Amino acid sequence: MRIVMFGGSGYIAVKTLEFLVEEHEVTIADLHLPTKTTPGFTFAQCDITDIEAVKKIVDSAEVIYNFAACSSLEGCNADPCRAIDINLRGHVNILQSCIDQDVKKYIYASSVYAISKYGGIYGITKRASEELVLHYHNEHRLPFVGLRYGTIYGPEKAQGNSLYQLIRQAMIERCIVYNGSGRELREFIHIDDAARLTATMIDDKYSNEFYTLTGPHPYTLSDIIELVREILDRDIEINYRNAPAKYHYTRTPANLLNIVSKKIVSDHYVDIHQGLLDVVNTIHGELHATD
Repeated sequence: MRIVMFGGSGYIAVKTLEFLVEEHEVTIADLHLPTKTTPGFTFAQCDITDIEAVKKIVDSAEVIYNFAACSSLEGCNADPCRAIDINLRGHVNILQSCIDQDVKKYIYASSVYAISKYGGIYGITKRASEELVLHYHNEHRLPFVGLRYGTIYGPEKAQGNSLYQLIRQAMIERCIVYNGSGRELREFIHIDDAARLTATMIDDKYSNEFYTLTGPHPYTLSDIIELVREILDRDIEINYRNAPAKYHYTRTPANLLNIVSKKIVSDHYVDIHQGLLDVVNTIHGELHATD
């Protein structure tokens, strides 16, 4: 199957590629090559705000993944024009090209902030993007899957991987400074599980619905921090700053005005304890690589 992954150099996309590239013909379309790659894909440099470039890449593709976005909450709110240009105009360019080229399935990487009153400009663009997907489905019969990701973590330094940063801070500085209260509730999902589930969305049984991909259990941030302290087996100073969350939700992103999704949890998954240990071992290897 011929697959194009817009924003294919990003964290989730690169991991998803590992599950697709052996059986499918995959093209990564992005501004830059991924820093970590899996052999066997084709790279096409592309700015999704350039409609002609998008059309050229979509030509002859059967499945389109769209991971491309201005995805930093703080970055979107600091530069709303750029966020809207990429997350909405660029998104429409891809959707329109899918219609013109008769693409068989469009898989859109959304966010739980699409159903939240939080997230500021980022959340607004994700809500609007989901409405755009529905419009193109209803108006042009574009088959789609929408994916809302929970809190992703893993053993890589990547945008949005906040647990990696907290663990690294604990290992280097013997302290964790967390801006919130620790009561924040998240359903953490390991990057391997998120990527594997994302890759399965090409299957025909997933069609014309939104799905939320999360881990099997919710944890407070204070629970996670205590687990990290036990795994490291050392005295770690914890400093909760209790700063008000301007863009981030505390207990749930959901509100009354949202498009309903089905929750998907993998039937086999990386347990949070093993996942955290994986991150610790990776960071330990990075810190002692030059010893």
